[in-house]
Amino acid sequence: MAVALLPAVLIISVSFTSRIRGSNGLFVSFWLASGVLLFLWEQLRRSTVRTGRVLRWEFAARHVHYVQLTMQCCVYFYWSLYWNEVRHHFLLIIAQVIFAYGLEMWYRRSTWSAGFGPVPIVLSINLFLWFRDDWFVLQFLMVIAAVLSKEFIKWRRGDRLTHVFNP
Repeated sequence: MAVALLPAVLIISVSFTSRIRGSNGLFVSFWLASGVLLFLWEQLRRSTVRTGRVLRWEFAARHVHYVQLTMQCCVYFYWSLYWNEVRHHFLLIIAQVIFAYGLEMWYRRSTWSAGFGPVPIVLSINLFLWFRDDWFVLQFLMVIAAVLSKEFIKWRRGDRLTHVFNP
């Protein structure tokens, strides 16, 4: 349960940095995201107490995830060399990654496979769309939609059920 609480605590901690505190919209967005994660954590805690199940996690790095992560990081690095706004946005991207991990911990069953899966999701979103600071809560909503779509939009590929993105 402590591991599942960590993303909410990290996002609250990041909200006190000067970049986030400098914008009311960002500050509120970060606290709302933390509130969502704390609410989901409480639901997870109640569920595990009620059912008596034991939560576990395992490290499972999938090739498709870390290759995509590496390529996207190269794009962001190159992009940041020529546009300062990208460097200014890095903390916000990191917070979205933390948020995505928190969401994954909540909706997974008894065993959470910790890997690099949430990172390419967030990096892909941020390649195409950045909301202004006042509307940044919409960025977190996009992360929610993207992460949960992995769970709820699936197809059968061969003999296994998989999400339709990057199969």
